[in-house]
Amino acid sequence: MAAPSNTVWGSIVGGYGRIGIAVTFTDTATTRKADIGVWFWSKYSVSDQYNTLYYDRKLTSGTATTSRGNVSINTTVDSGSGWSTSNQVKIWSDSVTHTRGTSATTIYLSAKLQTVERVGGITYASMSYTVPALASYKVSYNANGGSGAPSAQTKYYGKTLTLSSTKPTRTGYTFKGWATSASGSVAYASGASYTANAAVTLYAVWQKITYTVKYNANGGTGAPSNQTKTYGVNLTLSSTKPTRASYVDENGSTISYTFKGWATSASSSTVAYKAGATYTANASITLYAVWAVTTTVMTYDIVYETGDGTEVTSQVKTKGTAITLRSTIPTRDGFTFSKWNTKSDGTGTNYNAGATYSTDADLTLYAIWTPWIHTVTFNVNGGSGSVPSNFTKTGGIDVVLSETVPVRNNYICYAWSTNADGSGKVYHAGEAYDNEQNGGTVTLYAKWELTDILIYTNGNCKARTFIETDDFLGFGNDGSVHGAEFIEGTIVDLGSDNVHFVEIIER
Repeated sequence: MAAPSNTVWGSIVGGYGRIGIAVTFTDTATTRKADIGVWFWSKYSVSDQYNTLYYDRKLTSGTATTSRGNVSINTTVDSGSGWSTSNQVKIWSDSVTHTRGTSATTIYLSAKLQTVERVGGITYASMSYTVPALASYKVSYNANGGSGAPSAQTKYYGKTLTLSSTKPTRTGYTFKGWATSASGSVAYASGASYTANAAVTLYAVWQKITYTVKYNANGGTGAPSNQTKTYGVNLTLSSTKPTRASYVDENGSTISYTFKGWATSASSSTVAYKAGATYTANASITLYAVWAVTTTVMTYDIVYETGDGTEVTSQVKTKGTAITLRSTIPTRDGFTFSKWNTKSDGTGTNYNAGATYSTDADLTLYAIWTPWIHTVTFNVNGGSGSVPSNFTKTGGIDVVLSETVPVRNNYICYAWSTNADGSGKVYHAGEAYDNEQNGGTVTLYAKWELTDILIYTNGNCKARTFIETDDFLGFGNDGSVHGAEFIEGTIVDLGSDNVHFVEIIER
């Protein structure tokens, strides 16, 4: 038969024979099976006493040696020369299955053959073979825009690889895991198990970091909902404005609030952001409402009613305080100011000018007036006859002078004067006497004028002077009569008055 493959031979001294080790392999992905045979050949017949042989066999794996022991061989071998079926004997065989590991392993084999009868009849044969390592696959890492990717790892066939726990970093991003493509989703977490029998490049999956913007109404209500700020992306803050209810304090003042904007701390009054402003910081934040406080003090109006007197400016009193009433004294023609009173007829509560008012209530004060009084008398001033009766003039009340006037030859009394020589203030009969004077007596003197033409109607003096004109007939404001022509005994139409010129008296 043909010599086995992978055979190594060793010869016995003297050429009496030799031994060989032959190995054949059967491989799988995870194992290598070695079929081992030890063979003997001799050129002498086993009937020869010198051909009684023994052998030791050892299999060595690395540094460990396994002894197979001694085996006595009494095998008939035909004499002859050469390697042939007839003189080849397999004296031992074995089958060893090795599990392939992550590195190659070398196996060492040896055999010893010794003749019992012949001195020095010893021969050795040895050989080695390799159990190959498991198939390996490279697992690479790509930071995919970040940095600090783990070093590559080796994955062995059938083995489970624990992926690196090292996580890459990227500013503004959170590492989510590993994908099998640059744009893929997470397939493996950091430190996960990888079981595929294939090389792979794993790509970091990134998620932009987000930040929370919270709003605190800071004493108010209606704060906007939280917002999410994405790294590197500007955020428009909410335009919603909180509100804060007003209240009345113990002093009666109304405290009201107006939203100004947002601060970065609850105690700050500095507005950092307006509603609807742009927030650019890559950070979470709580924004606190900033309130403008308005204090509306409870006040009461103090009003001064003077009637026809001079005005007195109103006042405003604050709740809980006292106020000094106006010291201003109003004035009024024909009257003297007496006091202030809470009723216009003076039946209420009196207040003096400059008094202290502390009651928390509106107040209207009415000026109480004392009218001036003086006496008016009449002087005929050279005339005679009837005169108006004396009277008392009270402030604010006009008196219509009587139509009664004295008489005087060749004179007409057409008015009264406050001076005897007529230089004073003039009052006509039937007119209002409106002089205001506080006490004393006023004497009115008859004011006389010579008469060139006397015109009478119904016995009353109507005019003192007749004036000829070309275009108009009527009474002048001074009592004169205007006319183009005067004819005794005629009736002249003076508007709605029919005047009968009865007599002309000339001087």
